[in-house]
Amino acid sequence: MFTFMRNYVVTFAKSLVVGSTMLVPGVSGDSMSMILGIYTKLISSVSSFMKNKFRNSLFLTIFLAGSLIGIVSFSKPILHLIETYPMPMLYFLCLCFISLWVL
Repeated sequence: MFTFMRNYVVTFAKSLVVGSTMLVPGVSGDSMSMILGIYTKLISSVSSFMKNKFRNSLFLTIFLAGSLIGIVSFSKPILHLIETYPMPMLYFLCLCFISLWVL
């Protein structure tokens, strides 16, 4: 029971990070979910939703709630950073585009 709850708390925390990274220009929520190791679980929950409806809907609900809370709670701080420090954000975006070119 404890491991079951721990997995969903970790999922919620990871979805907070994924939701907050969706606000940063040039950073994809999908790439952050791959980095955090939750992408395969997310895709498998959507693709095999009918096989285990309860478990998949619980996972997707927790992920959606965490993402929405992450978007709402981090939108003002990220906007403040972009407006206050435009040059570092520009460097960050340039590095994102250069990394796409290298790949």
